Amino acid sequence: MMQRSISERLMLAFYVMLGSIIALLISSLPYATAEETSEWHSIEFIGVEKLPETPEAIQAGKALYRKKCVWCHGISGKGDGPIAFQMGAPGNPRPRDLTKGMYKFRSTPSGKLPTDEDLFLTITRGLSGTSMPAWRGLTETQRWQLVYYTKTLSGKFLIEPPAVPIEIGREIPLTYESRKQGREFYIKFQCWQCHGTSGRGDGPAAVDQKDEWNNPNPPTNLMNPEEYKGGRSPRDIYRTLATGLGGASMPAFYPALSDEQLWHLANYVASLAERGNR
Repeated sequence: MMQRSISERLMLAFYVMLGSIIALLISSLPYATAEETSEWHSIEFIGVEKLPETPEAIQAGKALYRKKCVWCHGISGKGDGPIAFQMGAPGNPRPRDLTKGMYKFRSTPSGKLPTDEDLFLTITRGLSGTSMPAWRGLTETQRWQLVYYTKTLSGKFLIEPPAVPIEIGREIPLTYESRKQGREFYIKFQCWQCHGTSGRGDGPAAVDQKDEWNNPNPPTNLMNPEEYKGGRSPRDIYRTLATGLGGASMPAFYPALSDEQLWHLANYVASLAERGNR
């Protein structure tokens, strides 16, 4: 077996040390809280003007990506950056493989690409409780540039037509009766199998769940507000129930469930998050 030279070993040690320092710096960035990730679309786009998607914007996004994102997502976006190996524990998933074009947090139907706005919001808000920080320190222009460059990492954005967000029906107020019906649907549609009868993510099917990349993917503890990475308002939860989480075990319930059923179920789940927040 060929041994490394002293210079090669020193270089390897340098990169390991550099990766640890970068990991420490990233861990100190402002993470999105459960409060910040609620109301996914209703707040962020007030006064936000979308940047035109031009070659210049993409090139600027590439430079930003190489500076801010490559450490986790890797130079080609495969989720294999130099500090990605430090992630992968339950609750702190490995960086997303952006080349697959498969995203958990979308306003679009299951199996469809996210909208530009979906990507902008994920970059802006980060993902609560994970190593994906909220990049609010970047300007809106820079965030749009990152959106456009991120899309170039997956060929899906070149061959598939722009996705259309699902239509969220008229909201049903979060009342006792709605929560009661939602609880009945929670049992009927076997949500408890993964999330448990009390919603703590300890159902009989929760053991050793994996995502599409064979990484640990435990069900969300619905009693913990910090685990609602896509937001925890009834509207946010409705969207998650309807669209599912791409690459994860969480299926899409649209169009199998009616609009009314989705709202009642969302209201019940939101009540679990509220109860856990007390």
